[in-house]
Amino acid sequence: MRYLLLMLLVFTITSCGEESDDNNGSDLPDWDYANVVDENDESVQQDEEVDKTEVPDKDSGSETVDKGGSDSDVIPLPKCGNSAVDEEEFCDTIPVDCMQLNTYLQGIAYCKDSCKGYDLSTCAIKHDDGPLGVIHVDFKTDYILDVNKVGDPVYAEQGIQHLDTILGVFRDKTPIPTLEADDVWSYAVNMPAGAKSQTWIKQFAWKAGKPVYPRVEIEFSPGPLKQNKYYKVNIFTTGGFLDGFLDLVRFRVIDFVNGKECVMAMASTGEVYVEFAWQDNPVEGGKIIVKANDIDFYRPDEMPNLDEDNPEVPAEVLKYPKCP
Repeated sequence: MRYLLLMLLVFTITSCGEESDDNNGSDLPDWDYANVVDENDESVQQDEEVDKTEVPDKDSGSETVDKGGSDSDVIPLPKCGNSAVDEEEFCDTIPVDCMQLNTYLQGIAYCKDSCKGYDLSTCAIKHDDGPLGVIHVDFKTDYILDVNKVGDPVYAEQGIQHLDTILGVFRDKTPIPTLEADDVWSYAVNMPAGAKSQTWIKQFAWKAGKPVYPRVEIEFSPGPLKQNKYYKVNIFTTGGFLDGFLDLVRFRVIDFVNGKECVMAMASTGEVYVEFAWQDNPVEGGKIIVKANDIDFYRPDEMPNLDEDNPEVPAEVLKYPKCP
């Protein structure tokens, strides 16, 4: 009897133990926890932050970064700095002899970090008693703007070149445009001139959305520009210039003094070469390429060719009051 009671007691204890194991999850499936990330595990976080994309060196000439996905994942690399002058660049890395930019200069000119133009502050005018400054022009546009619409920024943008297409330097090595500028606009615009239309090239420098002076402008004699033609700088002729019978050009350096624009300097000698010219109509549209590398400029009262016949630059030529 005692033996029977002992067996019953052992059976009861064993049954209770098996029920306790069931409650501890012994019947649950064996889950794989190998991919579970512990947020406190710094080594895992560092591995996740590693970008496995291989970015080539700037000088390798590669133009894109392939992130290994679809074509939409290809990120274009900046082209400035690859030693090749790409679209929307004026120069890239390689310095040039200053004389290539203007025959009156000497020294070496270095391309700006932005690739938007050369810094002429490292150039020097060959003669201390030479001009107040000199200019280099390398301008081209695929759209000549209508002056009546240029105030519309959306319209104007199709003709604006964000490049230093007109480069200059004063005798004291102050460059044009100023190095303070964070953006430069140059564009061609057609303006009415009596019964004809007249093409101008203007360049403005900007800093924090405000104009920075001096600015520069080129005024061609009225009528459509002629291809493969040299336009001679002239500061005295008025009638022939306005009639458009003569291929002349005027160049002005404009400053802002006492709340208004004024003429700081004007080109005295040199020629502007129209390499290409095709205009849709006299009002807007068309393409032009304009170059010059022998333009010098002086203050209006210090022009070397003033004499008894031409004691001063005519007001009609100045167009603005003279700067004090």
